[in-house]
Amino acid sequence: MEDLHPEKYMELHKKLLQEAKSESIRLLRDYADNHIVMSDEPEYADEDWLFARDGDDVPIQLYAYGLNEKGELCFKAWYENSDKDYEDGNWCEFEKYFITDLYCEVYAIIAEHIIAPQSNG
Repeated sequence: MEDLHPEKYMELHKKLLQEAKSESIRLLRDYADNHIVMSDEPEYADEDWLFARDGDDVPIQLYAYGLNEKGELCFKAWYENSDKDYEDGNWCEFEKYFITDLYCEVYAIIAEHIIAPQSNG
């Protein structure tokens, strides 16, 4: 069984997440108004809210994605099953809250928000 290399797939997964994060940042920086995508509008809401748990295992519902002044990828969220703002409605960096496994989904949401207005106009 010397041909087993589980670390290979862990490294590929990590690389894929980082590429999705980088592309999300690029899309927000180059194409999104004010470098923000908000999914709290009815036409996007159900499919674009992401559910996660922060580093303290608190369940949250992400609804906005953007860049902070340092160019870092950030989110806004509500507490899950609530309309109460997480972290008082402030932008939160993904890494600071240990939410680093959703970059592919975040990229898909950002891309859809950028593509949709272009295909309608």
